[in-house]
Amino acid sequence: MNDYEKSVYEKFSSENWTNATYDERMAALQELAVISSTHNNNSPSLVRAEYIEGTEFGYYDGNSITVNRYVLESGMFFYHDEKTGELKSETMDDAHIQMVDTIFHEDFHSFQDACIRGEIPQETLDEMGITQEQIQDWAANNAAGNYIEYDDDIYDLYRIQSLEKAAFEAGEKNTKEVFAYLNEKYGEDPAFQEYLKAINENGYDVALNSAKDRYKDPNIERTIQDEMNARYAEIINKANIQNTNNANAVNKANQENNPNAPNKANEEKDPNAPGKSGPGLEDAEGLGAGGTAESGMKDTDEQDHTSIVDTSEMEDAGQSEDDGHSSEDSNDSGEDNGSGGGGNNDDSGMDMD
Repeated sequence: MNDYEKSVYEKFSSENWTNATYDERMAALQELAVISSTHNNNSPSLVRAEYIEGTEFGYYDGNSITVNRYVLESGMFFYHDEKTGELKSETMDDAHIQMVDTIFHEDFHSFQDACIRGEIPQETLDEMGITQEQIQDWAANNAAGNYIEYDDDIYDLYRIQSLEKAAFEAGEKNTKEVFAYLNEKYGEDPAFQEYLKAINENGYDVALNSAKDRYKDPNIERTIQDEMNARYAEIINKANIQNTNNANAVNKANQENNPNAPNKANEEKDPNAPGKSGPGLEDAEGLGAGGTAESGMKDTDEQDHTSIVDTSEMEDAGQSEDDGHSSEDSNDSGEDNGSGGGGNNDDSGMDMD
C-alpha cells in the first residue's frame, strides 16, 4: 500500500465520506477503480452512477462499472413493496464501505473478462494464484445460457457460481484491507462491524450449505460447473462446425467462379495444400479468445442468462437477497434490516448483471 493509495483510501473514512460532495465521492470511486485495475493488471473501467430501484449496489456491463446513485448520495435503497406497491426505503450505515466493496467486486469481473480473453500476463496470474482451470471455469460460466442471474429465489446458486464466488472473495478481501488501514489510522469505523455481519450472513458458506440442502447434492457446486462446462463445449463445437460449413460454402462459390482456384476445404486432408488450415477453437465465430462468448460478463441484452437448474421445482431457500452488489432482500413488511451484502451485495451486468 503506497502513499497515493493511502490518500485515496482515506477518502472513504466515515467522516471524510460524510463531508464529501457527490462529485468528490464519484472521483474517489474512479480513483479506487484505477487502483484496483492496476493491482489486477486489467484495463481500468469508467465508473458511472444511475438511480437503481431495489437492493442493488451496482454492476459491471463489460465496459464500465455502474453504482447505485441512491446509495451513493444518501446511503439508502428505494424499492416498491411487491404486494402493496408502496415505495419504501432502507438506510445503511455501512453504505460507504459497501461502495468500496462494489468497486473491487465489479473490477474483478473486468479482470475475469480479461483473463478469459487471454490478456493477463502469466506472471500476474501466478502471483494471484489464478490457474488456467479457474479461467476455463469462468469462461464456461460466462457462456450464453450458463450465467445464473441474481434472483431472490435462487440466490444460493447465484452466489456459488465460479464467477461470483471469486468476485465476492476479491471484493471482501480488498475492502477488509482498506478498512484495516483506516481503522488503524482513525479508530474503528462504527459501521465496519455491520459490514462484517452482512458479508457473513450472505456469504459463500451459507449459500453453499443452502444449495446442498435444497438440491440434496453434497457436490452441488461441482455439479453446476460440470453442466456449464458441458454446455460450453457444445457451444464451441457448434460454432466450429458452423465456421467450417461457412468456409466450405465460400470455397465452393470460389471454385464455381474460378475453377483454377485452390480448394481450401481440402487443406486439412492435404497438408501440402497452400493456404491456412481450417479454423481452430480460437477461431470459433462469435467467440472471443479462448473460445468464450464475446459479450460482457453480464450483457443480458445479448446473452440468454438462464439458470442451468430447473427453478420451477425448487423450494424457496429463504436466502436473503445479496447481489454481488445487492444487499439483503428487504422484507415485505418494509422493516429496515440495516445491512447490505455489498461487496457482497451487488453485481450484476457481470446486473456483477
